[in-house]
Amino acid sequence: MQSFPINYWALLAATLAKFFIGFVWFTFIFGKQWSALMKMDPAQMGNKSIMMRGMITDLAGGFIMAYVLVHAVHYAGATTIGQGVMVGFF
Repeated sequence: MQSFPINYWALLAATLAKFFIGFVWFTFIFGKQWSALMKMDPAQMGNKSIMMRGMITDLAGGFIMAYVLVHAVHYAGATTIGQGVMVGFF
């Protein structure tokens, strides 16, 4: 496998951006509908250990997703924003 330099600060920024967007999405926009569809009661939503485990899992998944995407962009040879968007889309 070919190695190449990775900007880990950009990976961290992408991970945190995904986490923040998810926080806003599930807290302010569709929080009530999501919890109703997931059949979660308010007591379970207040359980800090369950929520912390979910947030840690989301952060780890976001980092892995960004790490895989940076490799996909590199191996696809994307050099412009438009090409990077297309690689991310596919």
